[in-house]
This record gives sequence, C-alpha cells and structure tokens, in this order.
Amino acid sequence: MAKKDNAAIIPRISTRGEAPIQEFVNSNLTPETSRQQAALLLNSKDLVRNLRGLTPEDQTKFVDKIDQAYSTLGSQNARSVTALGNLCSAIGQLPTSAVLSTGPEERGNIAVASGGLTDIWRGDLGGAPVAIKAFRIYPAQNLKEVKEILWKRVPTWMRLSHENILPFRGVNMTLVQLALVYDWGQNGNISQYLASHPRAPRPSLLLDVVKGLEYLHSLDIPHGDLKGTNVIVDRRGRARLTEYGLGPINSDPSFTVAATPGAVGASRWLAPEIIIPPRKRKNMLVMESKAADVFAFGMLAAEVFTGKIPFEGLRDEVVGRHILQGGRPEIPANAQAVGLTGEMWKLLESCWQHNPRKRPKMEEVVRRWQKFVENINDVALEEQGENTSRRRVKGAPQPLTKAEAIRLRTMSEVVQPRTNSEAIRPRSTFEAVQNPRSEVIQQRPKLEDVQPVPLVFDSPPTPTRKRCFCGLF
Repeated sequence: MAKKDNAAIIPRISTRGEAPIQEFVNSNLTPETSRQQAALLLNSKDLVRNLRGLTPEDQTKFVDKIDQAYSTLGSQNARSVTALGNLCSAIGQLPTSAVLSTGPEERGNIAVASGGLTDIWRGDLGGAPVAIKAFRIYPAQNLKEVKEILWKRVPTWMRLSHENILPFRGVNMTLVQLALVYDWGQNGNISQYLASHPRAPRPSLLLDVVKGLEYLHSLDIPHGDLKGTNVIVDRRGRARLTEYGLGPINSDPSFTVAATPGAVGASRWLAPEIIIPPRKRKNMLVMESKAADVFAFGMLAAEVFTGKIPFEGLRDEVVGRHILQGGRPEIPANAQAVGLTGEMWKLLESCWQHNPRKRPKMEEVVRRWQKFVENINDVALEEQGENTSRRRVKGAPQPLTKAEAIRLRTMSEVVQPRTNSEAIRPRSTFEAVQNPRSEVIQQRPKLEDVQPVPLVFDSPPTPTRKRCFCGLF
C-alpha cells in the first residue's frame, strides 16, 4: 500500500502547482514512507513558490506534516531538519509544536537579567519554571530579519536532547513581540554559581561544557555565542549550554540599537576571524564556525578559573584590537587552588591559536579534558583513603598511653610475683592488655576490676626475730 502512495505522489513533485502538497498533507502513510516523501518534497525547487500560493493555514498544515515526519534529530535526518528550518524561514511559518500559543505565565514584574538585546523573565509553563527570553528589537524591519534567522534554527533546537544542553521549549509571540522559552536554571549562570559556590569543581563544570559543544558539533551546529552568561547550572550542579545559534543576532551592530547600557561586549570571547570576518556569507550577518567555538571555550575556561571576564581591565572598544594583536589571558596566581594544572593551561593555549586550523577539534578537547578530570578524581580518592586510614575509628581498640602501660605493668608485678609454684593465676588477661592491637580484646580492662591473687607457698615461712634497738628483747 505504501508503494502505491509513493507512486501517486513522487512523479508529481516536480510539476508546478499545489496538488502534490495537498496530497501529502491529506495522506495517511507509515512513518518511513512519510519521511521519504518529505525528503523528496523538501528537495523540490518549486516547493517554496507553490507553498506561497496556499493560505497560511494550509502552509502550517504542510509544515506540521514535515515536522511530524522528522520527530527526532539524528545524523541520518539532520540535513532534512535543516531543510525544514530553511523552509520555515522562507515562508515565515513555524510548526505548531514550536509555537507556545497559550504562552507561559510570568512571575513578578521585574526582569531577572538583561542582555544586549533581551530581557530574561521567570515564568511558569505547565507547572514547571521556565526562562522567558524577550527580545527588544526595533524597527519592524529588524524584527523581520531576526525572525528569518531564528525560524531557520527553531526546528533543530526543538529536537536537541543532551544532558549538557538546556532544553528549548518554543517560541512565544503573545507576551511580547518575540520571546524564546527555555527551561529554568535553578543556580543561574556559571559565573553566578561560582560566586555563591567557590569550592565547586571548576574542571568538572568545564567538562560539561565541552561535552555539550561536542554534541552540537556532531550535528554540525556551532554555538556561536559561548561565554559565562550563556552557561546555566541546573539544580544538580550540572553545566548546560543555552543561547546556542544566536551569535549572528547578538553580534550584529544593526540589531543593537536598543542594547542595554553597560552590557559587556561579546568580543571578549570571539575568535580573531569572527571579529574581522574574511567574507560575509549570504544571509549570515556574522560567520560562525566550530573552530570559533574552540577559541571561545578557551576564553570561557579562563573566565571560570579566574572568576573574572576576559581582559577585565580593558574597555570593550579595545578588546577586539587586543585579541587581533595576540593578546591572551594570563594564568591566575591561585591556579592550584581552583584546580587548574599546567597541562590544562597548555590545552587552553592551543585553543587560542590565531590560525583556526591549528586549534584542536572539540572531540580532542573532550578526550583530554576528561583525562584531566579523571586524574584529579584519582588523586582526591587517594588523599581521602590516606586520611581515613589515619583517622581513629570510634569503638576500635586504641594503643595504650605511656602512663597506662606503666601502671598496668606495675600492677601485674604486684599481684603475680615470681615463685616456684605452678598454682598462679594465668596471665593471659595481662598479656592481651600488653598487646592492645589484638582482635580478641575489644576494650581495655579497668584497674578497679583487677583482683589480687592470693599467694600460695609450699611451707609456712619461718619468722625471723629481730632484736630491739633498746636491748630489752
């Protein structure tokens, strides 16, 4: 039956008109057949033009059908999901699953944080706390361009699933003109978390970061805006990436008219080739790359270990020039106290290479950083074992003090004098006391419990008479 449906639709995809689209929307196919036909439709050159001839409702139905065909994101269908994003950007329609029409409910009347283009509000969605990232973009033409960029990425964001990626819940356009909704980070961003938890394991948090980047890069998705404020720490103390894919928007000057005064510029984390791109791509305001993410991770690591933004003493206007001239962070004086080793710093220096081709791949960074964390954990376990072996265990027999040993030795000599008789009390108790590490005796005998042993002689002793000093006896 599936083959018959394919034969009915596939030959008509290359023809003009909306008939193949309508047939696909109204068809009832198996998931595998639906994915095959969706791929053929997405590759059709006339698809966008044919969709523009339909009503917005029919466009949404078609996008929803494609969205259902690719419910998950993997290496096999990542290209098709990207094609779906390009289609959404071209026709200005998102899948119904990505639009929060009812919207989350806001908590409070004051934003919890503000960035260059957005305000972060806390809200509730289905009883769960969420973060509402509300855009401040004017005029309307800029808003349209921002939507075109976002609509390309939203279908992919909806399918991301990794423990080090903050889940994306959808888009809301009822509370404000445009807002992105994410899960709420209970402990704030990584900078706030380290300020309130200075003893937190910084190398382990950075391992979470590189694992999240490795996952994005495996799907050919660069982050584009990696820095401390875009790394969230959840209630379990696990670092998770957010703001992925927003680099072209956050870095473009034409969108920063309504930027927040005093906001820290993103150039402090940008690679040299991003600060001055060699060539602007079509529909890309700022170039993104995996190599630029590697550079940004090096800057983020310096931020985590020092507790300060990169180049804190420089103004935003001169930071870009400083990086282009070879300026890089310096190793902190308290490196050992925060868990930073020399091998870690060497890896970070390789991430800061000016030439992007000389920087390591994220897979290599994950492998080496994993080894660093394992070595730190092994050393911690060894030190913990040594401390435990030195600690006196409650209830276990302990060595006698010098005073106690002298008193017990003296007592044993008094109650057990050396004689030729065999009828003397056994000394097993005292022998055990003199060996306090014996497993048989669990508690020292008390001195008051020791009873004198009567002396036994073979014949009564002969008294010896002494003369009185006065001479009367």
